[in-house]
Amino acid sequence: MEVLRRHSKDLGAIERVARLRRHLDRTPTAVSSRSLPQAYQPFKLSQRFDAATVAAIIAAYEDGATAKKLAKHYGVARSSITRLLHRHGVAVRRQSPTDADRQRIVNLHTAGHSMTDVAERLGWSVSTISRVVRAHRERRGPLNA
Repeated sequence: MEVLRRHSKDLGAIERVARLRRHLDRTPTAVSSRSLPQAYQPFKLSQRFDAATVAAIIAAYEDGATAKKLAKHYGVARSSITRLLHRHGVAVRRQSPTDADRQRIVNLHTAGHSMTDVAERLGWSVSTISRVVRAHRERRGPLNA
């Protein structure tokens, strides 16, 4: 405060700083959540998961669990799970819509549902819905035909 008085000719700034100082002196100090040390969360998967967890992930995937469900369960991204599987020599399945899924996608989109709505209803990504609709148009012409 004293430095500001000596080196500033802006009386408004000096007064604002003085008011702020009085306010801070009156306000009880609360512990900020930023000041508390956070639990260390390692970035690398090799540091996050021990050998038993990696084995459990691989076993679950080989038993039919999807990478998306495993990622949600272990609190990591789907790409992290697939990368872990690749590193351990596990063949990663590509989940593609079946013919029945494709027909359901086309029917819903033809009925007027948006691609986002169809994706949410059926559990596919919007890009998958878009790809199926585009492929259907290329093979059979417009959707309404």
